[in-house]
Amino acid sequence: MEISNKKRKYIKRSAGIKTPEELAGETGLSLNEVKTVLKELGLSAEVSSEPAAKPEQPSLFQEKTFIIFIAALLILVPLFFIPGLYDMYSLPKYGLLIAAFPAAALIFCGIILSRRQFSFIPCIRFPMLPLVLLCMLSVGSMIWAVNRYEAILSISRWIYTILFLFMTVQVIRSQKDIALLSTVITIAGMLVSILGIFQFFGHNIEFIYQAAVPGSTFGNKNFATQFIVGVIPFSIFAAYFYRTKKRSVLFSFSFFVLLFFIFISRTRGAWVATAFGLGTGFVIIPLLTGQDWLRNARRFFRFSFLNRYILPGLVFLLVLSALAIIPSQNSTAKRTVDVREELKSIAQTQRGSAHWRLTAWKNTLYMIKEHPFGIGIGHWQFYYPLFAQKAAVDKDFSEDRQAKRAHNDYLQTAAELGLPGLALLLWFFLNIIYCTLYLSRLKGLQSWNILGISVFSAVTAIMIDAVFNFPLQEGLPPFFLAIISAFAVYAVQSGKEKHTISTEPATKIVVMGAIVVFGFLFIYNTWWAYRFCKADYAFLEGKRFNKGDMFEQSLLPLRESIEYNPHNYRTYSILGRSLNELRKYEESVEVNNKALALHPYYINVMNNLGNALRGVKKVDSAIAIYNRALELFPKFAEAHNNLGIAYKQLGDVERAKKEYLRAIEIDPEYEKAFNNLGNICLAEGKTKEAIEYYEKAVAINPKLSDVYNNLGLAMINTGNNEKALEYLDKCIDLNTRLPDPYNNKGTALKNVGKLDESIVFFKQAIAVSYSYLPAYNNLAQVYTIQKKYVLAAEEYEKITQVDPSLRAFYQKSAEMFLMAYEDEKIPEYVDRAIEILQRGISLFPDFTNLHTVLGKAYLDSGQIDKSLELFQEVLRLAPDKPESYYNMGVACHQNKQYTEALENYKRALEMNPDFIFLHFEIGKIYETLGMYNEAIASIAKFIELWKGEPEYIQRAQNKITALQNKLENTK
Repeated sequence: MEISNKKRKYIKRSAGIKTPEELAGETGLSLNEVKTVLKELGLSAEVSSEPAAKPEQPSLFQEKTFIIFIAALLILVPLFFIPGLYDMYSLPKYGLLIAAFPAAALIFCGIILSRRQFSFIPCIRFPMLPLVLLCMLSVGSMIWAVNRYEAILSISRWIYTILFLFMTVQVIRSQKDIALLSTVITIAGMLVSILGIFQFFGHNIEFIYQAAVPGSTFGNKNFATQFIVGVIPFSIFAAYFYRTKKRSVLFSFSFFVLLFFIFISRTRGAWVATAFGLGTGFVIIPLLTGQDWLRNARRFFRFSFLNRYILPGLVFLLVLSALAIIPSQNSTAKRTVDVREELKSIAQTQRGSAHWRLTAWKNTLYMIKEHPFGIGIGHWQFYYPLFAQKAAVDKDFSEDRQAKRAHNDYLQTAAELGLPGLALLLWFFLNIIYCTLYLSRLKGLQSWNILGISVFSAVTAIMIDAVFNFPLQEGLPPFFLAIISAFAVYAVQSGKEKHTISTEPATKIVVMGAIVVFGFLFIYNTWWAYRFCKADYAFLEGKRFNKGDMFEQSLLPLRESIEYNPHNYRTYSILGRSLNELRKYEESVEVNNKALALHPYYINVMNNLGNALRGVKKVDSAIAIYNRALELFPKFAEAHNNLGIAYKQLGDVERAKKEYLRAIEIDPEYEKAFNNLGNICLAEGKTKEAIEYYEKAVAINPKLSDVYNNLGLAMINTGNNEKALEYLDKCIDLNTRLPDPYNNKGTALKNVGKLDESIVFFKQAIAVSYSYLPAYNNLAQVYTIQKKYVLAAEEYEKITQVDPSLRAFYQKSAEMFLMAYEDEKIPEYVDRAIEILQRGISLFPDFTNLHTVLGKAYLDSGQIDKSLELFQEVLRLAPDKPESYYNMGVACHQNKQYTEALENYKRALEMNPDFIFLHFEIGKIYETLGMYNEAIASIAKFIELWKGEPEYIQRAQNKITALQNKLENTK
């Protein structure tokens, strides 16, 4: 049979893309005739890219269900983000994949069950084997893991990578499936790139927050390029596979769009990765292999095609690049790329991100040296604080910036899984490269050659990018690697023998069991992703409140976040800080200890825990935890400042000063240390120096309400109450939630005689903080000055209710009630005084002052017997105090026990001769006993010694005159 030229041209054009069997079916020729034409054309007719499909029983699932599912993921995952989350990009992508891989497994199991037999492509000895071993090593590393939860998260990425790789290899049925997925990959990358280009030129979308523009749907340009560097080669493969005009335009355009996005990202690692990937894949490898497909590629990229598609695309790329390079007059409308500066910065290792990476790598190498068998999967972030100052000083390591990744997947893998883990990772990559090199050498199969080079370029680009970034630590790149690795494995194995498994009852039972497991896993993973998104949303809300100093409002969302995800140490850390600010120290200690259990070397938590321990009066423990944080990070200015506060609490003022000065040396703009130095000077009476420190603090930060309060207090001490009121008003304007400025303003008003106004501000201080005791005390003092003794007594009593341990205020409250009784003679006041004193004595039975005042209260109420009992108890508790004998004398005197009263008065006077008034009292007792000469002598002694008010002298002289008259009358 004569074969037409049209059919010959079709066979020539489609050779390498379709199998001889497919060509025979489409041309109507026999298989032998097709092979003959191929031989005449010099093309291989013996190598079949894939065996003829065997008819199988129609499946319950459509043949392309799994491929369509993977295609949907490849489109959706790169574009997926959830505004309102703290990690609005990485977490949604990772959560979607975690929920998707058991769903994919369910589809895969359904396909197996729907067939009479299933042919498995053996792929364990290719990329699968090192991945499985790497996963097993990761599981083993959990034995010594500090935070097993983080370890499980890291292991899960390798698990779904293995499953997606295996299932995709088994379900791909032809090269068309690979072309379809390559097309989807290209479209997803193009959509991401187009959005990033719009962002670069100033067209930002509000709900797509950008940490580093252009981040597109990844939020950060580095994360976006981790995906795009691997996509670029597949636009070339898709363009080659689909040789129609429309698709050629699409894929040519997409190739240049992807390249332009890499260019404007200003990500030097991505530049290097893209150049190296495309260079080795599409230039060096073809030259080394010298295959005929290079000649055929030249035919494909003929002048007409070059003229129609490639040159316009290249012009488009050059125009966009010119727009990106030329600076805009309006700097806020458009960004520019300074190529020379970017290239220079690659060699700059003394500053910037390159310097930080080199420092982190050096310290990670030191970590590997110390732990050659690894520290545990996912644990680099926990151990890095121990090594941040080892091989090189990490100047970027601080309380605000503590890296979670090494920005080098190879070093991080070696640190976490040891040198065996690094060897397995490299083995995985080398196996993929082996597959791609095998495909690039196949003769007569041009499309397989292009596919091999595309996978090689993509994998090489990701491997290079992994030197500078961390694609393997994210959710999308491992999934992407799994799919393109499946392309290479399928292509290599497609013409080789497959293992056929009959879906007999025993096999069906196993598959049904797998369906149950994966069904449960799908429900659990979806529930997990939902809870973690809820936790992340609540965490962001709580963090915003905390940063805005709205600490009370931050508690609810932070606690909700912990309820949804109890494994996030950062949530505990921020919650601990809020609790410290609200003075809920006991709860803060508990929360921060939980955070330390999750991250034992988190310096922020150590600082928070130290503050909480100070709050519960465990100052020594606080000092120990501050020093532990400073061992890890000696330049932690806040920890030095807080350590100074702790030393001050212990009374070691000199060491406190040293720590404050050290904090200022580290951070000359650290206003809190200036404020604390001012407090020390103020306490030492160095008011002028204190004011200087306070003024330095407000010069650094004019919004420091505390410092204005301290300045007001310093002005009160200097007597400048008007200036004090000015500073205190500034403090109140900045922060209405502090009780101190209201209290101090009340003090300043009291000093200038504005007592009624001062009462208003003392009450305002109490309204702000019910437990703020100085305001109660000051309010009571003002009431005392106004002789409102009952009100004063009630304020002192409130102090005992807030803090029952303050025993002196039981006495003060009772004394005020007794003074009110003296003025108004209302018995109820004495009863209230007695009640308060009895409550105080029940708590402090050895506090003699309370017994003394209670004794006086009983005297006022006429209960002399009880008074005598109490004063007798006072004599027992304090026999060395003259006041004890004096009070006993007063009680005996009122009980008409004159002899006992005389003895006690004399004993008190003997112990303290300064009790001059007792001479007068003794004289009165002598008068009562009829001993007028002794009475006159005692009162005369009083007149001789008394240096006080003259009226008492006059009263004593009148008494002597009356006694002399009585003495004359008795003669």
